[in-house]
Amino acid sequence: MHHASVTISRDKKLFKKTVETELRVSLFPEEGESDNNLLSVARLLFAMLKAGGIDSLIQFESRQSSAQLTNLRGRPPESFTGKAGPAAGEEELLHISGKVVPLAETPQPPDLKQLAKNKNGDTFSFNVSSRFSTFSESGNIIHTAKKALAGPLAEIPAASSEDFLFLLPLWPQKLRFGVEVYERKFFGLSLGSAPKIVRRMYLEATNSSISLFASDDNVSGTSVLPFAESRELELVLAAFDDSSMAPGLLSSIQSRLAADTAANIQFEHTN
Repeated sequence: MHHASVTISRDKKLFKKTVETELRVSLFPEEGESDNNLLSVARLLFAMLKAGGIDSLIQFESRQSSAQLTNLRGRPPESFTGKAGPAAGEEELLHISGKVVPLAETPQPPDLKQLAKNKNGDTFSFNVSSRFSTFSESGNIIHTAKKALAGPLAEIPAASSEDFLFLLPLWPQKLRFGVEVYERKFFGLSLGSAPKIVRRMYLEATNSSISLFASDDNVSGTSVLPFAESRELELVLAAFDDSSMAPGLLSSIQSRLAADTAANIQFEHTN
């Protein structure tokens, strides 16, 4: 189980019926190096996959090596700190990496603590990135998505993120998911209209901490979460519950949004 720190910021724009909303959630595991902590990324990943919260959002076909995305891209390099993030000119939609669990002749549960200390063990990674392609005739922005696999997954080029439900014995230790969504906006007679990023969601998860950021310029009410129409953020928050990391977090956030009219809401969630 994780301790969750939640911040919600709301800014109601003049002459508009919409509200700009930001949600930040930070989760920290229980004290001690337990198997529950070491498996937190894997449990979160599987809960998201079961709910369809990744592939459906990035519209990535599992049997294609590349796909076109309309008015949607991954997380840009400048939003990362340190060495994490995609190469210049690309955006990161998805990153999953971890270790390959060696199989013993006699089946037995792996010793995760010992495996975590082994710096020389085999690793794997699965990455999906996006790159700007073109503007369509109707003014939409087209990005091209591509995936890259390393380690044992490189032998399975048709693998998708859903295959992690079945590709054992892999132990996911890092999960990053980022998406930015465009909409066409009118900026006045002199400037005309142009695409603008209106929704963002960034998720970063390791076995020691999890952070989630989501923003939406077009929330149609002060009690509504970002990505309300497509429900991807709701699916991610529900995955915290389904994976037993933060039971009741989604309902707690929703009840706070509905009951508190303040522009900024901060609270700690424990269960």
